[in-house]
Amino acid sequence: MQIKKDKVYTNILDAARAEFLDKGFDGTSMRSLANKAGVSLSNIYNYFANKDDIFEQALHDVIHLLDKAMIAHNRGSHLTMDVYDNSEILKKQIRFFIHLIRRHQKELYILFFKSKGVARGDITQHYIEKMTVMGEEYIRLMSQKYGQVNGSVSLFFIHTYSAYWMSVIKELITHELSEDELEVFLTEAMEFSVAGWKRIMKV
Repeated sequence: MQIKKDKVYTNILDAARAEFLDKGFDGTSMRSLANKAGVSLSNIYNYFANKDDIFEQALHDVIHLLDKAMIAHNRGSHLTMDVYDNSEILKKQIRFFIHLIRRHQKELYILFFKSKGVARGDITQHYIEKMTVMGEEYIRLMSQKYGQVNGSVSLFFIHTYSAYWMSVIKELITHELSEDELEVFLTEAMEFSVAGWKRIMKV
């Protein structure tokens, strides 16, 4: 019985995640992926252009979640003073991070610790830069919307704060925390951040 093409595609991605987790992107060859997936080397190229293409597809869900969260940060309900006092907004952000870590911990580990050699470059720096741009835009938008908000927060502070949160995420990825432990830590971290931002932005 012939295996359906979508099953072959899924097998290759499952094999890729296992190989990347074990050997890293650099240490994984297309031949080892083919062997792990139980397909011929030539057959892989019927589904993917190269190893980078496999990497992007294997981690598509978690990359999409991260990018979606960053886009949403500067839209709608986030662009309000309520983010500093509304406990429901805080709880929603905490639930997002718990879901992200609990459901995608292995994929996140690959993304941030096993991705050396990928075409997009240093993944950690990539997200720090994206978060810095996002943070700069957020302060500008909030300052435009609320005249009393301090819009002159230094770019280097935003960059450093972005690097701090990136290190927090990486720490959460490398520790096996229960859902309750994650909730306690994230509540502490976010309440600490909110208090600091209220002071800096003169809310």
